[in-house]
Amino acid sequence: MVEANRTYWAVGDTPVGPVAVVRGDRGYVRVHLPEPGGRRALRSRIQREHPGATEDPAACADGIAAVEAWARTGAVPAGVPIDLPRATDFRKRIYGVLRRVRPGRTLSYGELAAKAGRPGAARAVGAAMAANPLPLFIPCHRVLTSDGRFGGFTAEGGVALKERMLRHEGGV
Repeated sequence: MVEANRTYWAVGDTPVGPVAVVRGDRGYVRVHLPEPGGRRALRSRIQREHPGATEDPAACADGIAAVEAWARTGAVPAGVPIDLPRATDFRKRIYGVLRRVRPGRTLSYGELAAKAGRPGAARAVGAAMAANPLPLFIPCHRVLTSDGRFGGFTAEGGVALKERMLRHEGGV
């Protein structure tokens, strides 16, 4: 299984394309959403951003199962272990609130800030969404502007990918 201080990765398939998960000894540290070039591009990205990571679907079985669950149902099961060592306490609160937003549901940056205990911190929420290392597990695609527009999305594919993800969940 997972050895201490090692990093593992694997790729699963979804209706929006292949998704890679990267796991450390305390949980998942990164989810890479689909990008042009498919699995080959994901492999290159992982080698570049996670040097020394080992491809090991068995070590990432729960992460791949979560990705596949999202592909089938639009939901990631609760309890997928995540590790956010560089996230501030506020970002961890934001991410915790967002993990409880059901598939197909959306909220605004301002609503998310208020639910995380910082009304008026919509810009800080936007920065947290842009820095989210675990899309799908922390579903930043469910956050919209106050007038219901998609806003930004920093993943490869941008707002078009965000829209496809929300459509898959039945939220558009």
